[in-house]
Amino acid sequence: MPGFDTSSWQSRSLSDGLDNGGKAGVGFFVTTFKLDVPKGVDAMMSFAFNEETAAYRALIYVNGWKFGKRVANIGPQTVFPVPPGVLDYNGEK
Repeated sequence: MPGFDTSSWQSRSLSDGLDNGGKAGVGFFVTTFKLDVPKGVDAMMSFAFNEETAAYRALIYVNGWKFGKRVANIGPQTVFPVPPGVLDYNGEK
């Protein structure tokens, strides 16, 4: 959710996975980014994942809204569209 305080969360790369000794577990990852789409441009936004064989599952949330479930080693879906109105096209997300 926008404004949720994650300042106490440990910073790590998503590719590092979870620090749980190789056991299954649950982790939460969050990021922000800036957009600067010119006014009047009809831009379609999507989150795209690389094709991977690693066995992981991810639920994709954008500003508190669930937009998909990624099952990397089963999949076929690698692109998750985010409709207009969910992101502010001019500012930090």
